[in-house]
Amino acid sequence: MALPLIENWQASALVTYDLFWIPVQDSLWVNLVNVTAYVQVELNATTLGRIAPKLRKIKIDFGLSDIYSKYDFHQWFLRQLTNPIRYLLENAIILFGKDFINSKIQSVANEYFENQVTHFPLFLPELNKTADMQVNWRMTSDPKIEKGRLDMDFWFDIGAGTSYCTLP
Repeated sequence: MALPLIENWQASALVTYDLFWIPVQDSLWVNLVNVTAYVQVELNATTLGRIAPKLRKIKIDFGLSDIYSKYDFHQWFLRQLTNPIRYLLENAIILFGKDFINSKIQSVANEYFENQVTHFPLFLPELNKTADMQVNWRMTSDPKIEKGRLDMDFWFDIGAGTSYCTLP
């Protein structure tokens, strides 16, 4: 799956540095264009029945990104330095990024999906009753992912707490 990260982003800076003992003042800018992450994701169910997304592979492509200078020689020289750095960064993400993201992704998913519980109001005009309902998908009949599929047959408890099948 391709995830576009940055379509077009530019940063610039005025820098002063020594190039072979010659002081240089230059304006540099970095242009990140079409930065894309290529990922393979699988969904697992934890022992508590929560969906746990897991990255299998990740690769970052910096696309048409490059560094620019107002001086042609400086630009060529800086590109000779940044190309290996970009290569090392891409390979570091391939080697270590997957494990780092997998260590954080469950807590982010729980926060984003509100701990995997969906609240919704229910109004029955015929009975003139209202209730605050919730669907907790962990209450499936079989929360295991088998052959790439998760059984999504829900067992519903209507009502809050221990007052099942009633409306307040």
